[in-house]
Amino acid sequence: VRPVSRCLPLLDPVRPVSRCLPLLDLVVPSPHALDGALARLGLRAEPLTERPWSDRLRGTRHLLQRHLALVLLQTAAALASLFI
Repeated sequence: VRPVSRCLPLLDPVRPVSRCLPLLDLVVPSPHALDGALARLGLRAEPLTERPWSDRLRGTRHLLQRHLALVLLQTAAALASLFI
């Protein structure tokens, strides 16, 4: 059976899923390793102790709320440009 598309590897038992979706192989060994990577990128100061999950979830929630606000502003600007 040949897959209809390259992005339907589940139909082809020979081709692994990771060839179509390489991010499925991404594994973060520990949350502390993620903090270290963010610190090396200059996105966050490296904490002295491991951050609790509540802090991580709060940061994720704030990031998603900011993203939503920007998407809404872009949508409003695009709609306003149609009527101007």
